[in-house]
Amino acid sequence: MLRRLFNSFLDDMHDASDVAQLGRAYGGLAANLGFEHIVVLDPAQFDSKPPIFTTQARTGAGGRNGYAGHPIVTEALAFDRPILGEDVRARSGIGESAWAATLPVELRTGAVLVLPVHHDGHCVLIIVCNGRETTTASVARAVLHAAAHVFYERLLAARAHAPDREAFSNR
Repeated sequence: MLRRLFNSFLDDMHDASDVAQLGRAYGGLAANLGFEHIVVLDPAQFDSKPPIFTTQARTGAGGRNGYAGHPIVTEALAFDRPILGEDVRARSGIGESAWAATLPVELRTGAVLVLPVHHDGHCVLIIVCNGRETTTASVARAVLHAAAHVFYERLLAARAHAPDREAFSNR
C-alpha cells in the first residue's frame, strides 16, 4: 500500500508546476496516512513571511507565522529525522494543555509530525503534519520524510523555471 501511495505521489509531484500543486500532492499523501493538515515552512524566513504552503486558511497578523523558536522547530533545525511532537513535548516537560497553547492553531489537535529537510548541513525546509487519526509508524514517517525531500527538490525546480516577474517593468 505505501509503495502505491508513494508512486502516486511521485506522479503528482512530476506533474506539479507551482507551489500550490506541490502542496496538494504532498497533502494527498499525508491525508492517506491520516494527517489532516500540513504546513510547509522556510526556516530562513520564519519571521518575515507566512508558510510556503498550508492546507488550512491562516488567520493572524502580518507575515509572522508563530513557529520561530517553538521547541519542535528548534529540534527540526538541529536534526534531519522525523520528529513526533509528543516526544518533543515530553522531553521539554511542558504539560499537554500548555503545549497545545504554544502551537499554531492548525496543529492544536491530534498528532504532530515534523519532517525537516537538511541540505549541506542546513535545514532548508520543514513540513509539519497534523491529524487526529494518523499513522505514525516508523515506515509511514520514513515515507513522509522521503516525500518531504522530494517536495524540496521539486520546489527548487519550480522556482528555477518560474518566470522572473521582476525582470520586466509594468510598462
